[in-house]
Amino acid sequence: CTKSKYNFTKQEIISRLESKLRPIMTKIPNELFVSFYSNQKKKFLQNFAADYSKFDLEIENYPPLKIWDLEFSFPLFNSAGMFKKAEAYYTVAKQGAGAWLAGTSTGLKRQGNFRNGVLHPFSAFPRSGSSLNWMGLPNESHEVLAKRISRLEKQKGTPIGVSLSTDSVVSEKKALELLVDGLKTYEKAGVDFFEINESCPNVQEGHEIINDRLDESLIKRLEFISENFIKVKDKRSPLIVKLSLDTDIDLIDPMVKILIDLGFDGINLGNTSTNYSEIEKQININERNLFNHFIKTFGGGASGRPLKNKSLNLASKAVQASNNTSSEFKIIRTGGIENVEDLKSSLNKGIKINQWYTGYFSAFSIYGHKLYNHFKKQMIS
Repeated sequence: CTKSKYNFTKQEIISRLESKLRPIMTKIPNELFVSFYSNQKKKFLQNFAADYSKFDLEIENYPPLKIWDLEFSFPLFNSAGMFKKAEAYYTVAKQGAGAWLAGTSTGLKRQGNFRNGVLHPFSAFPRSGSSLNWMGLPNESHEVLAKRISRLEKQKGTPIGVSLSTDSVVSEKKALELLVDGLKTYEKAGVDFFEINESCPNVQEGHEIINDRLDESLIKRLEFISENFIKVKDKRSPLIVKLSLDTDIDLIDPMVKILIDLGFDGINLGNTSTNYSEIEKQININERNLFNHFIKTFGGGASGRPLKNKSLNLASKAVQASNNTSSEFKIIRTGGIENVEDLKSSLNKGIKINQWYTGYFSAFSIYGHKLYNHFKKQMIS
């Protein structure tokens, strides 16, 4: 990799400064902190998406992964919810991300959650490496995002993925029809792989989270998708299902078998967690008041470092369940990924693909747009 002069962008500088100030800011009134970060998060992402034209970077060489006949330049990329408007593809591709995932989108446009004067509530807990959000799947619909994606020029080593969910404000039959229509629309737009989001805790009218039993309504939804999309196409884009990190580990074996039997191509474990009592134990004592304020006011899903062990255990169990059944069925780990040690832990357990969200922004505040380069160097050394 040839060394060249690198000029930091405004977003890199802002992120670095903000990371220094954030622990101090958690001391301001809880309502003010949540309101401020909920607004600033959206503004930051808008400007971040345009950063691709403001930096030039030599990408570190790393052996690409060939999965589902797709080439992933690295075993790590963003999770759903980061780029809800299908923005920033060129920025993360230029950084050297393994892939890019847009959404989650629904058939009908959703405004998302609003309470106490806060739209899309979000709060960070910097000392704990965690965050909470109660966004409620805000998005512009499958159709709008598909049109935007269709105009993208694909970058080598950065496949395009999309996360989809069923609509919760229509009948289940109509919701499933909209979902399948969305899959077909995205496929025409050139999407390389899909992720069905069955794990969001932030939709008031939404699905039950799988806990200690198999959810019969979930199985019926998966059967509908299989019968109306997977089995009717000779050639199609890979389709995976994302389940909650609150899923009971004893349900992983039967769930993986069901997904393989129905023709799905992988499982993502998982998303945020609502196991507040367990997560609170891992929240820094100086941030627990803010943590409890958020869950009492909004609820929402927790992400980041407190989910590290849970995501590794569940994904590892899924690898074991899929062994000797389908070499094309892949396991994705999401939750608590923040450093190279986490990626190596995944690899040692046979988990080849990882997604991150909270950890991404922490790493960006340190390494800026060079974050994937930093990880690649550490993985090779």
